[in-house]
Amino acid sequence: MGESQSRYSIVERLTDSKLDLISEKSNIDESIEAHIQKIKEMKKDAEYYQTSALQDIDRELNKRGIEITKLEARLEYSKEKREEKLSRIDAKIAEIDKAMVALQEISKASAQEASA
Repeated sequence: MGESQSRYSIVERLTDSKLDLISEKSNIDESIEAHIQKIKEMKKDAEYYQTSALQDIDRELNKRGIEITKLEARLEYSKEKREEKLSRIDAKIAEIDKAMVALQEISKASAQEASA
């Protein structure tokens, strides 16, 4: 009976060792699969980031393009109105000049009347 238990004990240890090795082999495969999955996820994230970044750049470029177009339109409007505004200012300056000449004439007339 002792010999039978000894063989049984040896078989049990060998079986346990075999199961441990099979488990270790499985863990190696799982580890490799986990690395493969991680790489796939990182590649997918990188592609998403690139796509997202390109979309952000496109949106920003479009936004700036619209702002530039608005500024160019304002510039054109300002150029168109420039002559009109300058003409109004020149007219006001001319009126002021006329008023000053009239005041000078009144001052001269008053001075002549006072000296006469």
